Amino acid sequence: MTMRSLHISIFLLCVSVISAFAQGGEVSGRVTDEFGDGLPYADVLIVVDGVASGQSAQTNMDGFYSIKPLTPGNYDVEAQYLGYANLVQRGVVVKNDQTTYIDFPMTSAEDVLEDVIIIDYKVPLIDPGETSSKQTVLAADIKDLATRDIASIAATTAGVYQADEGGGLNVRGGRGDAVVYYVDGIRITGSPNIPINSVEQIDIITGGVPARYGDATSGVINVTTKGARETFSGGIEARSSLDVWRDDLVNMNFSGPLLRNKATGKPIVGFFFAGEYRRRLDPNPSAIDLYKVKDDLFADLQNTPLFIDSLGNIQVRAETLTFDDLEVNRIRRNTTSNTATGSARFDFNLSQNMFLAVGGNFNYSLGRSWIEEYSLLNPENNPQTRTYNYKGFARFTHNLGKRNTGIEGEERNNSIFQNAFYQVQVDYEKLNVLTEDDSHQDRYFDYGYIGEFQTAQAPSVAYQSGFAGPSGESWDLYVQNGFTDTAVTFNSSLVNERGANYTSQWFYYMDSMGTSVTDLNQVQSGLALINGERAEIPYSLWYNTGRQYNGYFTSEIDQFRGQITGSFDIVKRGSDTRNKHAISFGAEFQQQATRSFSVSPLSLWDIARLQANSHIQSLDESNPYVLVDGERVYYQDGNFPDLYFQDTIYFDRLVDSDAQSVFDQRLRERIGAADNELIDVFALPLETFSLDLFSPDELLNSGSPVVQWQGYDAYGNRFNEPWKFEDFWKKRDAEGNYLRPIGAYRPTYGAFFIEDKFQLKDLTFRIGLRIDRYDLNQAVLRDPLIVEGFQSVGDVNYLYNVTNYANAADVPESERTYITHPGNIASDYVIYVDNALNPTSVTGYRNGDVWYNAEGVELADGNAIALQTGGTPQPFLTDTLGIKDPGFDPNSTFDDYDPEYVFMPRLQFSFNITDKALFFAHYDVLTQGPQARIGGSNSLIQRATGSPLNYYFLEEFGGSPIANPAIRPETTVDFQVGFKQKLTNSSAFTISAYFKEFKNQVQIKQLNNAYPQTYFSYANIDFGNTKGFDFVYDLRRTRNFKASASYTLQFAEGSGSDDQTQLQVVQNTGINFRTVAPLDYDARHLMNLVVDYRFADGRDYNGPVSKGGKQILSNTGLNIRVNANSGTPYTQIENPIATRQIGGQRVTTAGYINGSRIGWNFRVDLKLDKSFTIKFKQKDDAEGPAKSMYFNAYVMAQNVLGTLNVRNVYRYTGSATEDGWLQSPEAQTVINSSVSPDSYRDLYSASVNRPGNFTLPRRIFLGLSMNF
Repeated sequence: MTMRSLHISIFLLCVSVISAFAQGGEVSGRVTDEFGDGLPYADVLIVVDGVASGQSAQTNMDGFYSIKPLTPGNYDVEAQYLGYANLVQRGVVVKNDQTTYIDFPMTSAEDVLEDVIIIDYKVPLIDPGETSSKQTVLAADIKDLATRDIASIAATTAGVYQADEGGGLNVRGGRGDAVVYYVDGIRITGSPNIPINSVEQIDIITGGVPARYGDATSGVINVTTKGARETFSGGIEARSSLDVWRDDLVNMNFSGPLLRNKATGKPIVGFFFAGEYRRRLDPNPSAIDLYKVKDDLFADLQNTPLFIDSLGNIQVRAETLTFDDLEVNRIRRNTTSNTATGSARFDFNLSQNMFLAVGGNFNYSLGRSWIEEYSLLNPENNPQTRTYNYKGFARFTHNLGKRNTGIEGEERNNSIFQNAFYQVQVDYEKLNVLTEDDSHQDRYFDYGYIGEFQTAQAPSVAYQSGFAGPSGESWDLYVQNGFTDTAVTFNSSLVNERGANYTSQWFYYMDSMGTSVTDLNQVQSGLALINGERAEIPYSLWYNTGRQYNGYFTSEIDQFRGQITGSFDIVKRGSDTRNKHAISFGAEFQQQATRSFSVSPLSLWDIARLQANSHIQSLDESNPYVLVDGERVYYQDGNFPDLYFQDTIYFDRLVDSDAQSVFDQRLRERIGAADNELIDVFALPLETFSLDLFSPDELLNSGSPVVQWQGYDAYGNRFNEPWKFEDFWKKRDAEGNYLRPIGAYRPTYGAFFIEDKFQLKDLTFRIGLRIDRYDLNQAVLRDPLIVEGFQSVGDVNYLYNVTNYANAADVPESERTYITHPGNIASDYVIYVDNALNPTSVTGYRNGDVWYNAEGVELADGNAIALQTGGTPQPFLTDTLGIKDPGFDPNSTFDDYDPEYVFMPRLQFSFNITDKALFFAHYDVLTQGPQARIGGSNSLIQRATGSPLNYYFLEEFGGSPIANPAIRPETTVDFQVGFKQKLTNSSAFTISAYFKEFKNQVQIKQLNNAYPQTYFSYANIDFGNTKGFDFVYDLRRTRNFKASASYTLQFAEGSGSDDQTQLQVVQNTGINFRTVAPLDYDARHLMNLVVDYRFADGRDYNGPVSKGGKQILSNTGLNIRVNANSGTPYTQIENPIATRQIGGQRVTTAGYINGSRIGWNFRVDLKLDKSFTIKFKQKDDAEGPAKSMYFNAYVMAQNVLGTLNVRNVYRYTGSATEDGWLQSPEAQTVINSSVSPDSYRDLYSASVNRPGNFTLPRRIFLGLSMNF
């Protein structure tokens, strides 16, 4: 980090404390008399559970009032004025970052009998302040839906695509990682996992994003959890599925006051807690039948995996399985998932104007990851993944200025500046993911352990004539030329019993056939396993029994955020309409630390064998010995006998200390072996081995890393020391071994925003500006095409032999070759020469991605320059030290990341044409910094993490993409116009058109003509756009019926659907095609319908009644959700391939990219529930209402029609069930050469039967909840 960056970060930290945006809504309106005139100094109070909360306001001279900030939720709002009956609006919904308008037309106390008039609040169909595309789902609606998944609830919004229940979201054509979740103001990593009964409301913003939100380019989903209640309450719920997949859940919640004010009885401290435990036998059930080997046969197959065929050859038994040996299975075996979540919050009323909320949530999950290729023969070795994630926050709110309390003698505030307040919020999040074999955990050498292999050796000799002795003797005799393995014995281990069975059975066959086993090569060439190996893959289709999972991965993210926001209103006096400016502003800062550590344990055995005995590979010919009566007689002892042709001379092993590996040295110290003693690695006890026997360089294994780390050391210990990028090349331990430290990835994010929401009669404007600052806080290449120190035009005006001079200034005049650069070549252009270290002429220049020849003529690419120097352009280097040289100076090649500042205007507008129609529009610029994604083994892949390993092993990593630490934020420009019309007193229709332009999206890129070689990385080169129309119909509760329906027509196109879209194309062709095509999630037609039919109780009941007058269906409701989409695109291929065979095959595209489409998807979910109350008899002397308990029983069905929707198809056939390979001519040769052609056909057919090609099956749940 540069000093300038550090200063700015500290400034933002001091200004903002740290980040998360403030949560709050507003209630505003006017109190009027019977003639419509404003009543000054009327009291307006917020009431919760019948008790005044302490949040209130008084109207100004014109009768207007405003109360903010209010935690989102449901409140009663009461207006009071002397001489008038109190008026209460019951059940007012306050939404986050939104104004709820409540007017109070007061009635003279003389005209009514009641002291208090109560009116049930109804959410207006036309919100005069609505400027963004936002849907808010309230707790009452969440309870009725047939899902508990927050993403699935968000998918009921127009323009939001979700492939299946519980899946990720694409908002208006944006990528999945462009959707950002907030929980209580905390921007979280991934998707939220909190008890659904702790959620107060969910805001889904698809367009018109307020300035307070940043670092998101698609959609924002803001979850607000419930706060403390004024009275004690609680509940418990139990639910279970009625199917073979078993999904059992229990949750509970409690809320209430902890401490009350003795004088007023109002709560000072309140709490809310919710917890949930869920166990799923199969968390992702299959809609189609799966296969398993019949139990008896499978047990036998695990114990005896080999057989001898009719020709006497040893074969794998799994290659003889047919459908006769299989049976249908509906469950993904060994995938049980256990999840515990919790949410807690404490609210403190510090004073009349100061409030503090402290809370957090946690999620812990433990389960098995399903590997499809393991499912038939090896499900017991599915890896275990453990995730824990917890978040905590503290939010302080201070309302400033004097309140118009109406107390005699107290000064009233009639200033034009009103409702000033500020909020400070700090939060912390920690996410840890660990994937491992549950039986081995972090005992890395256990993973590939088969057993003890003891190898016997004997000297190997050959007859030589004229062999020269140490003193010049010439002997004709037998001379030892090395050692040879003579016998191998095997002792099986129970650590990996299934894997050891291959070797045990093979040794049994060898013994029964009278075949001697002489060395480990013989063992490996058969079907037996040695330590670090796994079984053959039958036909490259299914991983065989006993296959050990080769991975241990842990990642950790610590995120510290905070924010300070403020707001005040500027009110125009003497106005009879809403006329004010609501100014809000804030600053925030985020610091993240990401760490990861991974091991490929099976490879440890390979490098252990390679590193052991590395220093005793030669013979000590300076001191031969002969055997006399079985005793050794050495030449240097002085009594060496005369030698004859039938004699044999032998040698000890020569110790070459310089060639001794760190592993060998430490292993000998551990077991007490002499330096010249041969260590039989595979014969040592398993407990001998540990990771710390190796040096970090040995674990990096010359570019094929067995262990990789960042934010940890090479042995998995958390690395917290101060770290500089150059330490990777400099730091050593006490023994002189390189430590190769790599610090955690620590990007910082800061922002400032200001926004003015103002109203002028029927117009509402929301104008804001947000400034984001991204600092990835790491080293980046000075030039992405040169991974060494180089010289630019401005650095030197002559050529010289770099191998002779480390500094250009030291070159004498006689050895300088002066050059004249073309006039259009700037001083910062890179010089290319005929030889990077000893140049004699200039071959060209480059500025970024633009190439020029030696005369300054612009070229299409660098190929012409590369051809002049053997295929690789030669930059004029500064020195001879390559990146692996001990003296390499990283400062010659790397610079600090230059922080990125992004200015994002936000403009939203709405116009109430009448009280029944609203026109709205917005223009937004949104940006988002580099996001991590989940890779294989649940590993966290950071596309922007600048690990030194990427460059140190650039040549060895070959075609694997490396991260780009210089990556820049992605950008979205969003336009929308819309119109909302009230149709009836209970329904409205909205139509809107939107256009989104995506720029600077991340994609794989091949950096052609890079030095020292071409490589793959990520770059901001993708682009796209979405054009769409939303049609939304909203029907409020009309008698028993409520409904919402939406239809979206959109066209999402771009050059890449995610950052991996171009991978195969670039690897095969070396070209980044910038072709615009439909995106993978471009479902042209999206339809959502949510219908709720519900009976009330008491006087509002209108359903059937029994003969005894009982309301049969009171408090009974049916909620139905219908989701349909027109299917997503895919790219057809013209040649059949073995898609299910492990290992890739080249394909030829037929037609255009994503030129074909999957058919329509259709899903219906429903929930039928009934509530009932049990009232307890109250004692005669008891005060207050009788105690009651409220029960709700429900049946929930997802995909109730059991629709077999297709999610993916095979690209040759366009079918989800058949890929066309077995019928192709190319397959017949493969089939006929198999051990069993019938087995190949059946096993391949079973593998084509992929559950991932279909959506989830019908699920039915039965649940019961109790609340009090």
